[in-house]
Amino acid sequence: IAAIMALLLVFSILAVELVHPLVHEMSQENEWCHASFSSVENAIVFFFQTILVGDSWGICMVPMVREFWYLFPFFAGSFVTIQLGLMNL
Repeated sequence: IAAIMALLLVFSILAVELVHPLVHEMSQENEWCHASFSSVENAIVFFFQTILVGDSWGICMVPMVREFWYLFPFFAGSFVTIQLGLMNL
């Protein structure tokens, strides 16, 4: 469990640094996306909700990937890494 939480922390820090500046450039205004990547704590909640629970995957990630295609490897990598980590538990 600690390894999964560490992965969530690493991906959340990367998301705040890499994704947060791009969210402000999106053509669609989505308040949840703006708030999700504004801090590491919010990003942890976002990744927990979307990756571990599987809720609201398309609300924020799909519009971002459609506008910024190069975010797909980041989100896909976080999904695969955390899911494979859970399968090993």
